[in-house]
Amino acid sequence: MLRKLTDRPVARTGLLYLAMATLYLLACLIGLAQGAYYTFRGLAPGRTLAIEDLTCESVVVRDHSYDESIPEGEVRIVSTDTDPHLVWEGEAWVGRVVLHIRQLRPATGAELYYRVPGKTEFDTKNVVFGVPDGQGGYVFDLRGKRVTGLRIDPDSIGGVAAVFEGVELNAARPWYKAFQPTGRELLWLAGGPLLISAAWELLRGLRKTPAH
Repeated sequence: MLRKLTDRPVARTGLLYLAMATLYLLACLIGLAQGAYYTFRGLAPGRTLAIEDLTCESVVVRDHSYDESIPEGEVRIVSTDTDPHLVWEGEAWVGRVVLHIRQLRPATGAELYYRVPGKTEFDTKNVVFGVPDGQGGYVFDLRGKRVTGLRIDPDSIGGVAAVFEGVELNAARPWYKAFQPTGRELLWLAGGPLLISAAWELLRGLRKTPAH
């Protein structure tokens, strides 16, 4: 029965969509369980990092003591080149990070790099692209990772000033949003089964081609 279904392209693609959706839901449930476990163990802190908790690289920090035109209590950051970094060193289980800033001029978006245990450097294999939160900041969904450090690149053009209001680790959100796919996951859910089905059909055609 299954073999007959997989021989039909439409039925095969439908089965692949069902399988991928099932795996995705299972991964989300595992992520929720991991989050609950690490929260119980105290390894998933919900906290907001101040500028003092971060190491600023190619970023200048300014406040009222530097410029009296800046309101008291307000912190501003200015990138000094095209590769600014806000680095946090610490070990934690992190599901969601929110960069609370209000950029005073348009920027090109933000990226978050996370370092996993056993690694000493940040690399492009472990990166999450920020999604604008509608208030000037960015949301990074890590889908639950054990990390030993985070690095946020707030822009990539340099000379961007922003009001810095904190970096929130494990920001609260409704539980059902754990099932909302990221952009990359949505691409896989939408296109993955089609690609696999097409590759399957190609391989079947090659096997049927008589040898000369």
